[in-house]
Amino acid sequence: MAIKSRFALPLLAVLVATPAAPTEHLDCSAELAAIASGLAVIQFVEELGAPKLDPATLPAPYFEEGYCRVGYLEIPTDITGTMHHFIRIDGLKWSAEWSNTPPAPQLRALTIEIDGFRPLLRSDVLSPAENYINALLMDLDKINGRIAYHIDPEEGLFHLDALEFDLRHEHVGLSASLSEVDPLLLAAEGPSPELALNVRVHEFEFRARTRSLVQSIGYVWMPLIYPEFGATPQQAVEEFKNTLIAGIAALPNGLMSSNSRTDFAEFFAALPDPEGELFISFSSSAGFSSMDILPMLAGETLEPLSIMELLEQKDAQFSASWTPGAQ
Repeated sequence: MAIKSRFALPLLAVLVATPAAPTEHLDCSAELAAIASGLAVIQFVEELGAPKLDPATLPAPYFEEGYCRVGYLEIPTDITGTMHHFIRIDGLKWSAEWSNTPPAPQLRALTIEIDGFRPLLRSDVLSPAENYINALLMDLDKINGRIAYHIDPEEGLFHLDALEFDLRHEHVGLSASLSEVDPLLLAAEGPSPELALNVRVHEFEFRARTRSLVQSIGYVWMPLIYPEFGATPQQAVEEFKNTLIAGIAALPNGLMSSNSRTDFAEFFAALPDPEGELFISFSSSAGFSSMDILPMLAGETLEPLSIMELLEQKDAQFSASWTPGAQ
């Protein structure tokens, strides 16, 4: 299914690696090193100051039930001063398929599952009991994640089969189908913004089961709406909700059915603390890319009506459903 936007570029960098020089059939240790060396996102995070990920320092991976696996991990991220920060992972497993494309094989399919990811903080000034309690509290916010994709060279499509995260009370998942994904876009040397503009979305699905997801990312969305939409944060939220609901109501039936518009409006009406399950899907036989809206941006104006006309030209369709209530 499918996605494209500012999110697609870092997402693709996470998912696709170009290995240095793996053999056709890799053992788990060599495969881990090849994947890690090609992930652009790892290099990007290291440039921001994170410690360099060296697969040689990790526990030896082993093969079991069709997956390469690494057991318990505790990776230091900052151990200076009296506060020591770590990342703890209960387990990691992956499976990969490699092409025989010269000059070096490339990943054609990859599945990664992460079990029990969470931060860990230890302090030299706290007692062993206090450090232990901190660890127990952080265990409450474990994250389980799954990433899976495959490339169909005949269709020329990149299929993001799953990007899923499970938190304490939340589940977020999406899938996507993209075309025009240039291999250079996925190289470890870093993605090219120009190439990313050509990526086209054909299908996209998003699911979220939430109790507090919207509130938990309030520091992300509040600066986008306040003070532009209201003199106080509360007024900004209400006015932004009304704007979204009015925009959904104005969508033509060709883009979204009346039932979907009703459900979507009910979700927005429940902001800022919706509880329930949200589903959104998008499809376009022609595909939709950033290049389609660049002419509109050139004039520094982006009219909603023009966007809707463009989406209709691309045979785009949206659907949405909202089921309120704690899950």
